[in-house]
Amino acid sequence: MPKPILATNSPNKFFDALALGKPIIVNSAGWTKDIVVDNEIGFYVDATKPEELANVLASLTNKKEELSGLKSKIRAVAEENFQADILAEKAMKILIQVNERSH
Repeated sequence: MPKPILATNSPNKFFDALALGKPIIVNSAGWTKDIVVDNEIGFYVDATKPEELANVLASLTNKKEELSGLKSKIRAVAEENFQADILAEKAMKILIQVNERSH
């Protein structure tokens, strides 16, 4: 049975795959699913339906070129959303806003 808290998780392997430009299969219906599905950089499978994972893997058996063609798209998603300097800037803006509100 899926746990709702898992929708908020940040699995390290997710970020590793993005950094390497590898297609991703997620089984949590949270924010990682949204990124993968919305950007078409991988696949979502329902964690309660293992046959979905088997079907996705079977369908990808002969699609090596198609999958490696996603590398630049996946890397772009990583750079646009998770690059350290961009995240640091976002964090700084939040801290400045909090500081301004408290004065």
